[in-house]
Amino acid sequence: MIPAIRLAALTVCCIGVAACLGETAPRRVLAGTTFSFPFSTAMLAGALPVAYGAVPASNAGTVLTPDLQRGNARFVLCTNPEPNCGTQRSLSFRYISRVSPDRGSRIGRSAVLDTPTGPMDQALTGQDVVVLDVPASTPSGTYQLTYVLRRPGATTDQRLTLQPITVVTSSTSAFTNITRAINFAGFNLTSTLQGLVPDPQLSLSLVDLGSATNLTDRPASGTLVLRHPPTVRIEGAFEAGVLGQGSLVRVSPGPVANTVSILFLDPDRKTAKLRVAFTLLPSATAPALASEFSIESQRLYGTDGSELPITTNPAAVGNSFRIDPSIL
Repeated sequence: MIPAIRLAALTVCCIGVAACLGETAPRRVLAGTTFSFPFSTAMLAGALPVAYGAVPASNAGTVLTPDLQRGNARFVLCTNPEPNCGTQRSLSFRYISRVSPDRGSRIGRSAVLDTPTGPMDQALTGQDVVVLDVPASTPSGTYQLTYVLRRPGATTDQRLTLQPITVVTSSTSAFTNITRAINFAGFNLTSTLQGLVPDPQLSLSLVDLGSATNLTDRPASGTLVLRHPPTVRIEGAFEAGVLGQGSLVRVSPGPVANTVSILFLDPDRKTAKLRVAFTLLPSATAPALASEFSIESQRLYGTDGSELPITTNPAAVGNSFRIDPSIL
């Protein structure tokens, strides 16, 4: 369990609720304290991808490590919105992870697809949660909370204004260092928290004529051979957006080098996406691209064991898995 962190203001944690879409951080925080907030750029104009890495040199005490695949992040307070930040004050970027519904929850048991149909479905795709420190030396005032992204291989930053945030000061030192907090009682939880950061994931989407209520055209089982770049190690595969149901996904070494075999079994026929988690090998010098993965072969079956036709045309009858163009 992540230890309690002293909050300077009420943290908004109503994940996926429409009323919360306009507020992603406390409007007021106390200088010298730690706060967390559900973070998403998807609801903002000019959205940037979410980065799961941090450079320790510019984020002292962070639990995170640099991320070659998805990039590195910082959070700063600006006196003006982007593109004219004005005076910039750095926040300590301690931690980021993704929260998803529990398989035993009402949403988890419903086996809803991970294609959101409205604001209430936001939690189905996972909600990123960020933990930041506000230095005790931060003067009181209203700032623009700004997300700073350094993409893999880039030499310049991209910046995105999130929202105004007011910092208030205290006459006493209230600074809470999360690095000390997670090393409580003689136990160092840094590696445990690092293990909760999601690995990069390739998404395989089913070309599907069905819907959440009409599943008769979907496969009940299947096998796929996925080719991956030699700089990648496949860590596992699982169904996406389908929780709390009787499906099974297995991944094993493929028939030739740089391939894996994926087997899935889903008698309920609710699986419309598979995700393949991977990490970069130490020899990697660049992030993996979705175009470097390919589905070498696939065979899909109905509930009666009959083989289904394969097609990549969404307007045609039949099914097949195809690689989504982006990596999560």
